[in-house]
Amino acid sequence: MTDANSTERLEFRPHWGLATFYVVLGVVIAVLLFWLGEILGPDAVEAMDGLPFFLFSIIPIKPFAWACGALWLAVGAAGARSLISRHPSLVLSPDGIEVAGLTIPWSEVTGARALKQNNVAIDVVDADALLQRHGPLRRLAARINLRTSGTPIVLSSNESGVDQDRLLQRLRLRLLPPPD
Repeated sequence: MTDANSTERLEFRPHWGLATFYVVLGVVIAVLLFWLGEILGPDAVEAMDGLPFFLFSIIPIKPFAWACGALWLAVGAAGARSLISRHPSLVLSPDGIEVAGLTIPWSEVTGARALKQNNVAIDVVDADALLQRHGPLRRLAARINLRTSGTPIVLSSNESGVDQDRLLQRLRLRLLPPPD
């Protein structure tokens, strides 16, 4: 006999407000940086005196501002991607936890605990084996999570669209041994 909570598939989607904030923030900062790069081009640097001339003649401000603008556009694009994505950001299924394109079987999950700032840590049996299943960028983020929280999988309750307590409750229900 299995519990109904362990057989249903729960899908969590990100908050629209958070994703919209990332889009607006990324686009606004990128536009400001592109504009700053245009204003502080080579002609503007030649008209400067003293320390500003020295600093901006060493640092090519236009390419630097444009590169930073492109990075902020990427932040906005990531927010837009989560807005238009049809895939949930987190799925709790009978098979395991599906997050960031990776399925972690329930047999590899040892626990779930609350962290600061509405984050939930998912403790796993073998963190190194889990790291190897990630791509290079996600592996870097997972290593940072491992160093800071002791596990490579940290879920943000903001990205999953539910509060931390509800997410922890759902995870702990899945981790309970099945009733006899």
